[in-house]
Amino acid sequence: TAYLAQSLLFAAKGHEFPIQLPQIDGLEGNGYTAFKASSNIADAFTLYPNPTTTEAYFKYQLSQNETAKFMLYEINGSLKHSADLTGSGVYTLNTKSYKSGIYYYIVSINGKIVKRHKLVIIN
Repeated sequence: TAYLAQSLLFAAKGHEFPIQLPQIDGLEGNGYTAFKASSNIADAFTLYPNPTTTEAYFKYQLSQNETAKFMLYEINGSLKHSADLTGSGVYTLNTKSYKSGIYYYIVSINGKIVKRHKLVIIN
């Protein structure tokens, strides 16, 4: 249906768009609603390239007085690297000395995890 297609588009792309809903008996109104992309803090962080070989770049955008912590973990859960981030910019992560494998990175603000994702390193 059109509703399902529009819902999938929103989930994939985060676009705002109106849809017409079928009339529901007993309710007044025009039957319209809109999906809106929320301001998701996780979207303010991007790590690339992934997979990587020698370096990965972590692009971040924080509020003016906000500080985030970037932490990289090995698959076994041991902390491999951490860095404090402030403002906006690109943090360069040197991965030359890391073994090939799957790593996980976490970004936290005030102790709250706002992004968790994997990083594949091929050396």
